[in-house]
Amino acid sequence: MNVASRVAWLLRMARLTAGGGHSQAAVGTALRATGVRTHARLMSEVENGKVRHGRIIDGYERALGLREGQLRAPVDVLCRALPGGPPDRDDASRAIGGEQLGVDEISERGERVRQPRRTGGAWLSWARAITAPEARGFPTWVAAPWLDELVDELGRSVGTAYVTRYEALSLLRTSPYGHLVLEAARRAVADPHAQVLVDTVAATADRPTPDVLLWASELLADHRPMAVRAACHALHGVAAAGGGEPEDWDLLVDPLVTAYERAVSRADAAWHHTLSGVVTSLPERQARDVVGRLSRPPVPATSRTALGERTQADRRWRTATELAERVAEPDNLPDRPLLARLLFEVIHDQRPRHHFTSSMLLVAVPFADRVVDVLHDHAVREASDRDRHTILFRLAQMAPSPGLGSMAALAAGDVADLSARAVLLAHGGQRVEREVLDTLMVGGHRRRALYAAGMTQDPWLDKVVHADELPEEVRGAARWWLDRDGLVDDVPGPR
Repeated sequence: MNVASRVAWLLRMARLTAGGGHSQAAVGTALRATGVRTHARLMSEVENGKVRHGRIIDGYERALGLREGQLRAPVDVLCRALPGGPPDRDDASRAIGGEQLGVDEISERGERVRQPRRTGGAWLSWARAITAPEARGFPTWVAAPWLDELVDELGRSVGTAYVTRYEALSLLRTSPYGHLVLEAARRAVADPHAQVLVDTVAATADRPTPDVLLWASELLADHRPMAVRAACHALHGVAAAGGGEPEDWDLLVDPLVTAYERAVSRADAAWHHTLSGVVTSLPERQARDVVGRLSRPPVPATSRTALGERTQADRRWRTATELAERVAEPDNLPDRPLLARLLFEVIHDQRPRHHFTSSMLLVAVPFADRVVDVLHDHAVREASDRDRHTILFRLAQMAPSPGLGSMAALAAGDVADLSARAVLLAHGGQRVEREVLDTLMVGGHRRRALYAAGMTQDPWLDKVVHADELPEEVRGAARWWLDRDGLVDDVPGPR
């Protein structure tokens, strides 16, 4: 994968489509007017992926009228998550605007995250300020409760609000404050009724220390399926980053064998698939030790992958190309093969960091709503059952448009379709019909029903809390949601 080409693609697409489109020269003039030193050759090099300058990416956001962090956050996540990303040529102080980081500047950034409707951009600005090399330190006893709030918001955020918060947490995790992030994540997961865990645990893997592996080994034995899934995502992240010494992975062997055999005994194909990915990502010796003790071999990595032969004979690639044409045609966008590649990874790629970063890039472009609409239309009208479920759940993080998910084709589908539709509606800020929530509760999708109701703070949750016939874990989950504010999307105005 050419990471630099993806960074360059995002900047070009933003410039060509934000506010009707802008010339490179016009953006350069706007950057210089705000004090960002640049010139035509440097702008060209940035947009061609030859260099990466954080201060210029920040300047693009301001010049194009985009949200704070809308471009910078996915670029930094991408370059940290996957190998081969271009280094940022700007040091940390210049990357946050060239200001001297004195007491007043850091205090101002801290004040922004104390506001009731703080944005992901505010969190990211604060994180970048206190982790800058010349910053004189931030009291850990102040930072710790703030990180609890950031962790809590991350699991309830969507779209750019999610990407900016994820990058803020990831940046702090890879800084001297990293231990505070791990402690905050542990506190969140320790709540027996916590309902959103995967992103929080996955972010800790951005600094793949032995204590992350130890924690993941403990979570593999957790009775909560979402905790096991969170551990799997974290382990994928550590493996992708090449983290840990080979001997650090020894403690994963027994818990992974136990979790894997539990999935096999339940004939759970989805869990078998997920845990197979973890087994095959282990260092060679540990993978051999685990496989030798399994009653059923893991799914080979080649059958989980990605692109394959990019030929017209490849049905999946042809479909991605057709979808890219639908997205690009209204604005006559260039670079359609790369757009097709990103769409392909969102639909088909089983490697978490690949479909995760591709989704982030597609969230960041000004035409993200059209990407979501095209994928949604393909899912409900054309895709196979398997692809439909994958697309709908991956779309959920991509800030769906109001009304998305209300199509009759979904309403008439199976319970899994209703579950996906409920999440899509909730992420668009729309409450799900009570009869749908009740259907999900009795149809094996309780967590999705509670999630959709919780994200929209539906009073239906009160009924669940007081339903004595339901297990305590279900009523506790409803209470957990009622203790929070629901959806975080950073959209101005009342929800």
